[in-house]
Amino acid sequence: MDIDQARRLAEVHLAENSPPSRPVALFEDELVEDLGWCFVFPWNTARYGETRDMADIIGPRLRSDRRRQGEW
Repeated sequence: MDIDQARRLAEVHLAENSPPSRPVALFEDELVEDLGWCFVFPWNTARYGETRDMADIIGPRLRSDRRRQGEW
């Protein structure tokens, strides 16, 4: 499998498993790790990919903080 095939599979998986209200996306190919037997794609919210603002990331601390504030 090459990186393009792996990216397509990863994008399908993320699309099926991310909420429409907070879609996720893969980062650019330059950040992908090729481990020889698999590709590791960094991902986060699509919004974070656009803004690189830490307020837009998915993470345990931010998720629990936002839940407490009623943002989720």
